[in-house]
Amino acid sequence: MEEIKKILGWIVNTRSLTIALPPDKHSEWTASIEAIITAGKCNFKNLEILIGQLNHVANILPSMRHFLGRLYKALHRARKTNWTIIGLSAKSDLHLMSSFLQYAKEGVSINNVVF
Repeated sequence: MEEIKKILGWIVNTRSLTIALPPDKHSEWTASIEAIITAGKCNFKNLEILIGQLNHVANILPSMRHFLGRLYKALHRARKTNWTIIGLSAKSDLHLMSSFLQYAKEGVSINNVVF
């Protein structure tokens, strides 16, 4: 029997009753967010991948889905031309997503996830 187990891409700790994002996913996904913020633009495929990754985290932190709206609009714009410019408001949402990823890496109480 194990107290800490990796299940479906999450680290579940049954002793402290927390669920956390693995450090490798956190660092990789944070780096892709920073790359998009720095570049100020993104192509369709990279933005689609990032939104999928953020939705993976949103399964544990459902309140972060509210802040994905502007990224979905940017994805819709990128679908037409394959590139989109990331506006100031979407950049601030990306900064917020980085803090959500950090929170998920530290571990979220399972009591907040299970109904």
